[in-house]
Amino acid sequence: MEIVKMKYPEIKAAARRGAIALLPTASLEQHGSHLPVTTDTDIVTAVAKAALEKLPAEVEVLLFPTLWLGASYHHAYLFAASVDEKTYIELITDLGLSLGRAGFRKLFILNGHGGNSPSLRIAVAHIHRQNPELLTATAEYWSLAAAAVNKLRTTGPGGAAHAGELETSLMLHLKPETVEMEKAVASLPSWPPGFVRDLTAGGPVTVSVDWQHLSIDGPLGNPKAATSQKGEAIFDLIVEAVSRTLTDFYRLDPAKLIGGVSS
Repeated sequence: MEIVKMKYPEIKAAARRGAIALLPTASLEQHGSHLPVTTDTDIVTAVAKAALEKLPAEVEVLLFPTLWLGASYHHAYLFAASVDEKTYIELITDLGLSLGRAGFRKLFILNGHGGNSPSLRIAVAHIHRQNPELLTATAEYWSLAAAAVNKLRTTGPGGAAHAGELETSLMLHLKPETVEMEKAVASLPSWPPGFVRDLTAGGPVTVSVDWQHLSIDGPLGNPKAATSQKGEAIFDLIVEAVSRTLTDFYRLDPAKLIGGVSS
């Protein structure tokens, strides 16, 4: 159910029944010359809506409008409408707490922009500290299906970081009219193995560098490897993974997490 199609008494009643508040988060930033600046928002919104259709009948989820504003200053040398990380943490924390006051007891933040990830994890901790009764979780849509997606992609680590094989394939499937493949440019920085940036096959080391040292036109990876057929298959895998995760979260009871004691 999308809250933009509901009246507030319906929303309050669903919250009392235990419905999950699902908040997609994204960005408004450059995605090379071949993809629109709304790419992150377009993809995560489509994933969230499709995942709702696959939920079991007993799982109630209320979909909130996608938050297009993200933490994207690392893209600003080309284009980004952004806030800094501190502001973003405060924004997500306040938003989450407001949903708790509205009666929700579960909030899932489905992230569609990698730059948001560190701030979202901090915000989740802040929400819990201020309202332990609001169970809050966050995950990137690509992380939930990483193992399956890695079997479909044709580029190696680094080929699907930003506006690369993965995002371009998804946009070719979801909004092909917005993609200009003739303008796609590959950019594969010479990272040490543990430093490689990639949505589903990245290294364990995170290092902050200026984006202009990584890419000439904005992409990070190889968008030339993208196809609409690949995008459709990847999209289906991601939607299935998100739906399964939401179902697990709906059924999750923190009071029952502790297992047996072994001697």
